[in-house]
Amino acid sequence: MGFDNSITYDEALAQYVGEFGRGQRLFVAVTSLNYIPNAVIFYLMVFLTLDPITKQHWECTNPADAACAAIWQAPSPTAFCSMSQSQWAWTNTDNLAAYFNMVCGDKWKVQLLNMMMFIGCLIGAALFGHLNDTMGRKKPLLMAQLACIVAVFLSAAAPPDGYWFMAFVRMAMGVAAAGQNQCVAVLSAEIAGKSRRGVASAFSGMFWPTGEFVLVGLAYGVHNWRTFTIITGCLSVAGLLLWPFIPESARWLLSQGRQAEATAVVQRIAALNGTRAPPVPLRTMQPKVDLAAEAEEAGMSATDAALHKDADAVVLALPGADAGGNGGEIEAAATECAVVGGAGAATVPGLQQPGAKAAKRIGLLDVLRQPKLLVRTLVLVFAWFSLYIVSYGVNLGAGALPGSLYVTFSLLTVAELSAQLMTAVIVDRTGRHVILSCGLLVSGTACLACASTTHSTARAALAVIGKYGCTVGMVVLGTFTTELFATPIRASAMGVFNEAGRLGSIIAPLMLMVGAAVRPSDAVYVPFLAFGLVALLAGLLTLVLPETLGAPMAENIDDMNQLQSLFSAKPWQQGPFATIKFLFKARAARAARMRRSGHGQPATEQQQLVQDASKQEQQPSAVAAGSSLPHVYVECAQLKQGDGSGPSTLSRAVAAKQQQQQQQQQDTSIIV
Repeated sequence: MGFDNSITYDEALAQYVGEFGRGQRLFVAVTSLNYIPNAVIFYLMVFLTLDPITKQHWECTNPADAACAAIWQAPSPTAFCSMSQSQWAWTNTDNLAAYFNMVCGDKWKVQLLNMMMFIGCLIGAALFGHLNDTMGRKKPLLMAQLACIVAVFLSAAAPPDGYWFMAFVRMAMGVAAAGQNQCVAVLSAEIAGKSRRGVASAFSGMFWPTGEFVLVGLAYGVHNWRTFTIITGCLSVAGLLLWPFIPESARWLLSQGRQAEATAVVQRIAALNGTRAPPVPLRTMQPKVDLAAEAEEAGMSATDAALHKDADAVVLALPGADAGGNGGEIEAAATECAVVGGAGAATVPGLQQPGAKAAKRIGLLDVLRQPKLLVRTLVLVFAWFSLYIVSYGVNLGAGALPGSLYVTFSLLTVAELSAQLMTAVIVDRTGRHVILSCGLLVSGTACLACASTTHSTARAALAVIGKYGCTVGMVVLGTFTTELFATPIRASAMGVFNEAGRLGSIIAPLMLMVGAAVRPSDAVYVPFLAFGLVALLAGLLTLVLPETLGAPMAENIDDMNQLQSLFSAKPWQQGPFATIKFLFKARAARAARMRRSGHGQPATEQQQLVQDASKQEQQPSAVAAGSSLPHVYVECAQLKQGDGSGPSTLSRAVAAKQQQQQQQQQDTSIIV
């Protein structure tokens, strides 16, 4: 690769700025405050659609109707629905179920409103995944905030016959809310250093249960659905006011080659942390170039292309080529390099400055073409699906659980918050995939037990444990996923996984509808049985995923492949104990830790060619006639710099870099 003196974003945080200091905590908090109104929006219907029959929000139209009067004294949905609609009338339409008459044969409309919300989330995950990759993280967040505010206030204006209007507005609300959640999650994960990403995501996630507590408080004090909705819209407006204080992701800026803007973000964080910004430039994360394709396009050999690329790297490393501007700018157009072989010489076009030639961008399809990465992606898709169907299913089904809805929902929220706190403590000490797997297994076991018992207190307690387990998994899942995918495709990948999760959230209310229809006397049994089986399977599958704790953020597909999974490491060849140890490892496999140091890795084709060129220049007489290794060297005719410095050669830069690496290898030991 190039021989420059720049450092990566992770290195800048670790060595100079701080990995999760006061500045990062402040920015994550400001960004994550958007979770509070979003949590209210997601679970709004749980409280706005409380059964108006059992709440006695109706009266008999004929006081002399003894049958109706008996039902009113001991309200039962089954008995109520056996009456003619002319026998009763609503006395209170503050409840949305009464407002839209979503009872008896139309009770399914309640869960349909939830499904429409999550269908919108499915669309929003795909839409904002693309926008996050193309526009950054901050601008799509603003777009999502504005759209969400409009949708919330529109829903408050729904007329009594406007059920389908409400349904489609809920879908639009889901699109915007999913976009906000995705932007917040990515921003929170990317602002922290590699050893503190888990804590950053856990800290960010704590604002979600805070929003759920706000929801319970509002629901307890505000009983009119329209007033409740308007207050929710005002909370979203308050979140919008924080947008100017949210920084763009420096990682994304570097992936786009926008070094100056990324440096400004890092300097801003350093000032708040009370530290200093790095004195050397930040390294942009350009996509890896396909040398063979470039060579074919340029009409040159792969050797020439490799040497030409490293000549570009030398330009970057020369004084004046960095972003600091300490020296003059290199006029690459005036530089010409000659590649000399045994049979003659070939002239390579003038050197270009780094970034002048558009590199081939990687996409999700490039990942899916590799079987190992495809399996990894499919397992993650199922994990996201499982956690979302359980999490939203338990919360949306809280009304079917015994006891007060306010108490039950509060207990679920306490479980969620305690899971956030516990995970924040252990996430950067214990392996990500171990925490994820254990959370899923605990959640699955609790849901199965909840379905199998009929004891009211035990059922509520098991539902709380199930929520605790899936929250543990959800806290680490976002960080784990961002660490498994490269920066240029990270937001798109998160969009895909969010779609899988949203599919689970769509099916969750559907399962509740099926449970109520199949087993009306025990509506909890069928959905919780399904939730438990899905979570258990996902918990077992996640054990085969690679561990990422301690590994730098992936910048390309090669980095992704460096992470060792069960199938790439093949620990079973060393026995069953080695396999179990590998499955429950607490840190990333050795190949990932070696990646940044450059030790222990075979030289790439490009590196080998440059090494051969350097050796041949230093010892040209050592090549025997007829040798399969041609006499190859590169001579740069002239490098015009602003300071007027003279010509330089690639071979000298290569030799100097090799000497530096050899010295580093002698001074550095790798701890396995």
